[in-house]
Amino acid sequence: MVYVLVKIAVGAILMVDYSIPLLIVLLRRSLWDEPMVLLVANLCALNFAFGLSLSSIGLLDLVWQPPPAVPCAVIMASSAGGAVSVKLTHVALALDQYLAISRPLHYYPRMEPIAAPFALFSWAWAALHTAAGLAGSLAGLETSAQRVERLTNATSPFTGCRWERVLPGAFMMVSELEVFLSSVCTCSIFIYAGYVGWREKQRMEAARAPSRRDRPQPEESFFLANFSAFKRVLRLMLLVLTVDVVGSVLRLSSPWYPAPQLNGLVHQLRLSLGVVEGWVYGLQNGKMRAAYREALGCCGGRWLRAGGRVMPQQPGADPEPPEERQERQDGEDDRRPVYVISLSGRRGRNQSVEEVQEQGDGPSGTAGPPPSVAVIAWSAANQSVTGPSAQSNDRP
Repeated sequence: MVYVLVKIAVGAILMVDYSIPLLIVLLRRSLWDEPMVLLVANLCALNFAFGLSLSSIGLLDLVWQPPPAVPCAVIMASSAGGAVSVKLTHVALALDQYLAISRPLHYYPRMEPIAAPFALFSWAWAALHTAAGLAGSLAGLETSAQRVERLTNATSPFTGCRWERVLPGAFMMVSELEVFLSSVCTCSIFIYAGYVGWREKQRMEAARAPSRRDRPQPEESFFLANFSAFKRVLRLMLLVLTVDVVGSVLRLSSPWYPAPQLNGLVHQLRLSLGVVEGWVYGLQNGKMRAAYREALGCCGGRWLRAGGRVMPQQPGADPEPPEERQERQDGEDDRRPVYVISLSGRRGRNQSVEEVQEQGDGPSGTAGPPPSVAVIAWSAANQSVTGPSAQSNDRP
C-alpha cells in the first residue's frame, strides 16, 4: 500500500512541477524562437505525461486487485515510450549545450532548423512504442513474470500493475536498452563538452597578454557566458543520468535476477531527481528566467531583468533593443546570460547581415549608430568582419 501511494504522489508532483514551465512557454510566443526553450518545453510536456501515467498506475493498484490487464498494458506501454522519448530529449539538450560552448557563433543556424522537428519526432517515437507494446501484449507474447514462473516452477513475485505482468519481456528489454544507451550518450556528450570548454578557457587565458585590454572579445564573451551556465547544470545532470544508468542495468538484469522492490525504489528515485531537471535546464536561458520572474510575481509590473539590468518590455518588442546592446556590454560586466546571442538580439530569419548593417547607416552616407553585437557575431561567422563592424566593440 505504501508503494502504491508513493507512485500516486510522485506522479502528482511531476504533473504539478512540469505544468508551470510548460504553461509559461505556451502563453509566451516570444519564447518560441529559442531552440533551447522548445526542447525544454518538450521535456516538460513528456514528463507531465509520464507523471500522469504514473499516477494512473497507482490508482489502478489502489482500486483493483489485481488490476485489469488491458488498461494496465496501455498505461505501461505509454510510460515506456515516454521514458525513451525523455532520454532522447536529454541527448538533444546535451547537444544544445555542446554547440553553445564549442560553436557559440553558429548556435542558432544549427539548432533552429532541428529543434521543432525533433520535438515532433520524440512524440511520434513515444506513440510507436505504445503501439508496439500494446500489440505484443494483445498477441500474448511471454512476459517477464511468465518467464520466471516457467523457469522456476514457482509463483511470480510480481503483483499489481507492473510491466513484468502485462508487457512482453522482449519489448521492455529493448526499451530499457534505449534508455541505457541514451543516458550513456548524454553523459558522454556532457563530459566531452566540459572538456572542450575547459580546454578553450585555458587557451584564452594563456593567449591573453598583459598589454591586452581586460574586456574579452565578442566571441570570447559568448563562450564564457555559455560555459559558466553549463558548469552550473553539469553536476546535477550527471547525477540524474548516473541513476538512470543504474536503474536501466537493474531492469535489464531482472529476467535473471528479479528484484521488484529494489527496481521500484530505484525507479522512484529516478523520477524524484527528474522533478528538477526541467527547471534546471530552463533557468539557464535568460529569457525563460525573465518569464519565470514575471509569471511567478517576483518582479512588479511588466519589467524584465536582462543580465543584471532592469528594463521595460514593450508589447511585441525585443526584450533588448539594438541601441541598448553596446551600452550594456561596455558598462555591465556582471551579466550572466546562457546564450549571449539570444539576449543580445540577432538578425531576422530573412534578413542578411548586409541589411542589418545598412540599418546602422545614417542619411546621405553619414555614420549612424555602431553595428550591434549580433552583426559582429554573424559577420565573424561568415568571415566578413570589415570596417566599422570590426571596431564596434570600442565605445564611441
